[in-house]
Amino acid sequence: MVCAAPDCHDSSSPRAEMARLDSARRTASRMSTVTTESTGARDAVVAEVTGLLIPPGYPEAIYEAVIKLLRDPERRLRMGKAARAWVTGHYSEERVLGLTADYYLSLMETELAAQQQTA
Repeated sequence: MVCAAPDCHDSSSPRAEMARLDSARRTASRMSTVTTESTGARDAVVAEVTGLLIPPGYPEAIYEAVIKLLRDPERRLRMGKAARAWVTGHYSEERVLGLTADYYLSLMETELAAQQQTA
């Protein structure tokens, strides 16, 4: 299977975050992905290993990349398997929860340090 992810130029937007999550779900499902270099989805795609990254604002490139993968089932399958291995290694529940907890702890430590400086 091949999936073409949406184009989103603002990587901090909710749409970009959804693209990132959707791409991670697709790679976990052994799908090779075609996405642009400007979306959140690029964080879940390893170029030429788990999918193809293309320049933003170039719809012809999406078409060309999808056709390229559709015409090469071995490459598509290889990318799909690599995608599954990559996403399970990088997006395990324990790792994501640990990273999230670490991030919130760092925010709390920063806030406490700022409060101590002003006190």
